[in-house]
Amino acid sequence: MPQHKLLKNYYLKEIKQWRYTTMYEREILNAIRKRQAQQHGKVYVREEDKAIAEDFYAAAMHEMRHGSRTRAKEIGRIAVAAYELYNPQTLDDAAPTRQIVKGINLPDIMHQDVVRQRLGL
Repeated sequence: MPQHKLLKNYYLKEIKQWRYTTMYEREILNAIRKRQAQQHGKVYVREEDKAIAEDFYAAAMHEMRHGSRTRAKEIGRIAVAAYELYNPQTLDDAAPTRQIVKGINLPDIMHQDVVRQRLGL
């Protein structure tokens, strides 16, 4: 089975279990569909895709600050998946669109490895 189908099936199951919010579920599923539609060539980073990943990261950090480590790791896995979907290639791609999201300060460079490190995934 192709990797993108495995990724989609895995995250569909995970998202259904997590039940974070329907808005976030729709956004991450749309991002997965966009990635699947791009079979060849460069993956272009769109600001709205980057903002979605930043929102997930901020939500995970918020949960971590409020003592829910398990929930933070669950949401953090979605953030990692969102960053992996478009895979930033340059420093400009990895620069966050906002400095503060929902009261959480974002690092100067944002990508899946930063999320993994900060959340201990």
